[in-house]
Amino acid sequence: MRAPERILRDIAAIPAMARGTLCAMRKAASGKTYYNHQTWSGGRNVVRYVPPGKVRPLRQAIAGYRKFLKLADEYAESVAKRTEI
Repeated sequence: MRAPERILRDIAAIPAMARGTLCAMRKAASGKTYYNHQTWSGGRNVVRYVPPGKVRPLRQAIAGYRKFLKLADEYAESVAKRTEI
């Protein structure tokens, strides 16, 4: 098990985060694929169109958020293990 301080450094190193899912909606006759970004906000599913130039950065930000969730869980486990009596 890694030290909590190391996990916090890894969390701080995540460059971007975004909640949600990137969904390919359809392929146009031109061969382009259109994407939507789906998130929950205020108890509702919010969907927004993602321009082609923003797909890669958004995909990376979503991966960053998923990494954050894993690291946060690892951090909680590490601190809990440290505080066991």
